[in-house]
Amino acid sequence: MKRRLIVLPVGLELVIPDVDKVVAAAELLHAAVPMDRVVFTRAVIGPPLEFGYNIFAVDGRNWHQHLTFDVMPNPKMNFVVNDLWRLTEFAAQRSLRNILVSFVGVYPSLEQVKYLYLETGA
Repeated sequence: MKRRLIVLPVGLELVIPDVDKVVAAAELLHAAVPMDRVVFTRAVIGPPLEFGYNIFAVDGRNWHQHLTFDVMPNPKMNFVVNDLWRLTEFAAQRSLRNILVSFVGVYPSLEQVKYLYLETGA
């Protein structure tokens, strides 16, 4: 399988240790439950900043979360999770989400981080 990490805006460069953190956490999540993609997207410029955090499992389950960054780095969060997730799957996504949350303070112009789990040839 191939992987693709997309960061917006175009030209925003993550430092290598941050890229490594995202990749490691995304792969741990994939080991817990096969994933199709993870998307962390700015919803509102703010203040406060608002982001959507969405994970999409290969089996069709979805996880949608909204984060409002009124206090950095401790955002308010809500969950719109209709699908059933196991505790181990929940724990695996938390690490990746927390890394992405930390990026909001480190990369103020961040608009999106997308991690795609691609079939070979994609």
